[in-house]
Amino acid sequence: MIAIGAIIPILGCAAEESSASANTPSQSISNSTDSSSTAGNEKSVAETGDTSNGQKQFVGLGCSACHSLGSDTIVGPGLSNIGIKGDQYILESIVDPKAILVPDFQDLMPESFGSVNESDLNDLVSYLKTLK
Repeated sequence: MIAIGAIIPILGCAAEESSASANTPSQSISNSTDSSSTAGNEKSVAETGDTSNGQKQFVGLGCSACHSLGSDTIVGPGLSNIGIKGDQYILESIVDPKAILVPDFQDLMPESFGSVNESDLNDLVSYLKTLK
C-alpha cells in the first residue's frame, strides 16, 4: 500500500546519519501532560495546538510515509490509538525515537525531527492526540 511517491521519503529518512546527542534537543511541550491531568487553567497541547497545521506537518515531514493513521503497519507502527497516550509520550517518540520503541519494531525512525520548531511540534502532537 506504499505509493511510489512515498518511497522517496523513506529512502531519504534511511539515508540520514546523525548522532542522537546532536539532534535530540531538550524539548518540552507547554503544559505537556495527558490532557486528563491538567490542573486549573492549564491546557494540554491537544487543547491548544493547531490540529490543521499538525496534519500538514504529519504529511510534510514525511510521517505518513512510514506510519498509517489506522492500525496498518507500513514501516513503523500504525497510529490508530496514539491519541490515548500523553502529550509527553508522543513528543518524546518524535524527538527522541530511541527512547520509546514499540515492541516488534526496529529503530528505523530518523532522529532529525528534534530540529522542527516547537510550534510545529506542538501542532503535530495536537493532531496525533485526535487519533483515538
